Amino acid sequence: MRHYRVTSVIWMVGVLATSGIAAGCMHHHDEGGGYVAVTWTDREEPYYERWEHDTHRDHVDWGHRRDDERQQYWAWRHDHQ
Repeated sequence: MRHYRVTSVIWMVGVLATSGIAAGCMHHHDEGGGYVAVTWTDREEPYYERWEHDTHRDHVDWGHRRDDERQQYWAWRHDHQ
Protein backbone atom coordinates (compact mmCIF):
# COMPACT_ATOMS: atom_id res chain seq x y z
CA MET A 1 0.00 0.00 0.00
CA ARG A 2 2.82 2.40 0.82
CA HIS A 3 4.43 1.77 -2.58
CA TYR A 4 1.16 2.81 -4.24
CA ARG A 5 1.08 6.12 -2.31
CA VAL A 6 4.68 6.98 -3.17
CA THR A 7 4.09 6.17 -6.83
CA SER A 8 0.91 8.26 -6.85
CA VAL A 9 2.65 11.24 -5.29
CA ILE A 10 5.56 11.05 -7.76
CA TRP A 11 3.13 10.78 -10.67
CA MET A 12 1.09 13.73 -9.44
CA VAL A 13 4.17 15.93 -8.98
CA GLY A 14 5.24 15.07 -12.54
CA VAL A 15 1.85 16.00 -13.96
CA LEU A 16 1.75 19.31 -12.10
CA ALA A 17 5.32 20.20 -13.09
CA THR A 18 4.64 19.40 -16.74
CA SER A 19 1.46 21.47 -16.84
CA GLY A 20 3.26 24.38 -15.17
CA ILE A 21 6.04 24.29 -17.74
CA ALA A 22 3.59 24.08 -20.64
CA ALA A 23 1.55 26.97 -19.26
CA GLY A 24 4.68 29.09 -19.01
CA CYS A 25 5.20 28.74 -22.77
CA MET A 26 1.65 29.64 -23.69
CA HIS A 27 0.45 33.17 -24.19
CA HIS A 28 -2.98 34.44 -25.08
CA HIS A 29 -4.01 37.37 -27.14
CA ASP A 30 -7.30 38.75 -28.30
CA GLU A 31 -8.02 38.29 -32.02
CA GLY A 32 -11.12 40.44 -31.86
CA GLY A 33 -13.59 37.65 -31.17
CA GLY A 34 -11.76 36.03 -28.27
CA TYR A 35 -8.44 34.97 -26.87
CA VAL A 36 -6.13 32.77 -28.92
CA ALA A 37 -3.40 30.61 -27.34
CA VAL A 38 0.04 31.05 -28.86
CA THR A 39 3.10 29.01 -28.01
CA TRP A 40 6.08 31.29 -27.39
CA THR A 41 9.07 29.74 -29.13
CA ASP A 42 12.56 30.97 -29.94
CA ARG A 43 11.23 32.06 -33.32
CA GLU A 44 8.99 34.63 -31.61
CA GLU A 45 11.88 36.37 -29.84
CA PRO A 46 13.25 38.29 -32.88
CA TYR A 47 9.77 39.71 -33.56
CA TYR A 48 9.45 40.77 -29.95
CA GLU A 49 12.85 42.47 -30.02
CA ARG A 50 11.95 44.20 -33.29
CA TRP A 51 8.65 45.40 -31.78
CA GLU A 52 10.55 46.86 -28.82
CA HIS A 53 12.93 48.63 -31.21
CA ASP A 54 10.23 49.84 -33.62
CA THR A 55 8.08 51.20 -30.78
CA HIS A 56 11.06 52.74 -28.94
CA ARG A 57 10.63 50.64 -25.80
CA ASP A 58 13.27 49.52 -23.37
CA HIS A 59 13.79 45.76 -23.29
CA VAL A 60 11.54 44.14 -20.72
CA ASP A 61 11.12 40.41 -20.31
CA TRP A 62 7.77 39.34 -21.79
CA GLY A 63 6.55 38.05 -18.44
CA HIS A 64 6.90 41.53 -16.95
CA ARG A 65 4.99 43.41 -19.65
CA ARG A 66 1.67 45.00 -18.74
CA ASP A 67 -1.45 43.51 -20.34
CA ASP A 68 -2.06 46.58 -22.51
CA GLU A 69 1.50 46.35 -23.88
CA ARG A 70 1.02 42.66 -24.63
CA GLN A 71 -2.13 43.47 -26.58
CA GLN A 72 -0.23 46.15 -28.48
CA TYR A 73 2.50 43.64 -29.29
CA TRP A 74 0.01 41.07 -30.63
CA ALA A 75 -1.68 43.74 -32.76
CA TRP A 76 1.72 44.70 -34.17
CA ARG A 77 2.70 41.05 -34.58
CA HIS A 78 -0.49 40.27 -36.48
CA ASP A 79 0.55 42.84 -39.10
CA HIS A 80 4.17 41.57 -39.28
CA GLN A 81 3.82 37.87 -40.00
